[in-house]
Amino acid sequence: MKKKSMKFWVIACLAAVAVLLAAAVLRGQWVREQLDARGEQTVGTVTRVYSRVERRPSPGYRGHRRMREVTVYWLDYSYTVGDSAYVQSVHRNRNLMTARVGDRVRVCYLPDRPSVARIERDSLKNYIRLAGSKRRRPVPPRSGR
Repeated sequence: MKKKSMKFWVIACLAAVAVLLAAAVLRGQWVREQLDARGEQTVGTVTRVYSRVERRPSPGYRGHRRMREVTVYWLDYSYTVGDSAYVQSVHRNRNLMTARVGDRVRVCYLPDRPSVARIERDSLKNYIRLAGSKRRRPVPPRSGR
């Protein structure tokens, strides 16, 4: 009797995890569709670009788990809608370094929920930088004195 009860709870937990995962995927798809259909655009500024190495599990030899190191790239940006300022972060497993700190980028947001936003990208998945980007001035070389 106990085996049947335990089996039921294991199946119920797996089903609950599957439902939650499906809900997260469907919500992400819904947000993308809403941004494509009725998103408005504004100008944002890249505030921080960095990467860090994270350890993640991967399959190993004969089913033994081992950890592998993955470089995760982060990009923080800010934008203003009306009187409110928003700060968002984007992270990917591939390099996002097509934008630099101070670059102006095109941001698409939902008009009724401006906190839901994304940076617009071109067909090569690079972020679209706008003309007139604020670049840091190069540091002049120091004299040998």
